[in-house]
Amino acid sequence: MPEELHDRAADNWRLLDLVANGFGRATDVLRSRRADLDEGARRLLAQETLTADQFRAIRSTVQPAQPTS
Repeated sequence: MPEELHDRAADNWRLLDLVANGFGRATDVLRSRRADLDEGARRLLAQETLTADQFRAIRSTVQPAQPTS
């Protein structure tokens, strides 16, 4: 039984690490695209809808941030 608890605890730590890394990556991407998100929100408030071409025009040439390790 103690070995089973140890295995479960190890699995929980791996899962926590996976979630934390995913959260960090998502935060990096959102930060790197903040200007695009703000502009998209501004346009949506003004127009309510965007075409695919209008949406593509918002995106900057800046690449999303690389994941933090």
